Amino acid sequence: MAATPSMQSARRDRRLYTWFAIFMPFVVLLGFARTYYLKDLLNGPPVPSLLVHIHGAVMTSWVLLFMTQVWLVSSRRTKIHQRLGILGGVLAALVVIVGVVTGIAAAARNFTPGPPALRFLVVPLGDALVFGVLVGLALYYRRRWEIHKRLMLIAQSVYSRQQLRAYQ
Repeated sequence: MAATPSMQSARRDRRLYTWFAIFMPFVVLLGFARTYYLKDLLNGPPVPSLLVHIHGAVMTSWVLLFMTQVWLVSSRRTKIHQRLGILGGVLAALVVIVGVVTGIAAAARNFTPGPPALRFLVVPLGDALVFGVLVGLALYYRRRWEIHKRLMLIAQSVYSRQQLRAYQ
């Protein structure tokens, strides 16, 4: 039986999401290798506070959950994916809250090199807003999986862009 165009499209979609989920941890690791994950090996700066550790744990958890969710869908375990999605909503809210608080704390300490603190603050606050709206919409459209998965991919892209720029 020959594959129909919609079957081919579904296969391409599955591969895209799978490769994106595999690629994401490398983006995050690359973005924070020197300042967080591998700072001891690379003689990076000391982690400034407990808040930054909490931020790192929440953000790392989000990436791991995203990978797990993509794997669950690709292995056709959608019931588990749906149940785990509740945790995903809570974790997404934490990503936004902790991201905003950490950004404000960094700006208050004038921690970031480069632009003045208030100009720097526009980036994490804007990314948190866009990420939160996209994930919120994805949760709203969770029953319409074509829309849901695309919104989650875009939200994850916003998140990964922030990771690459965060402390360069």
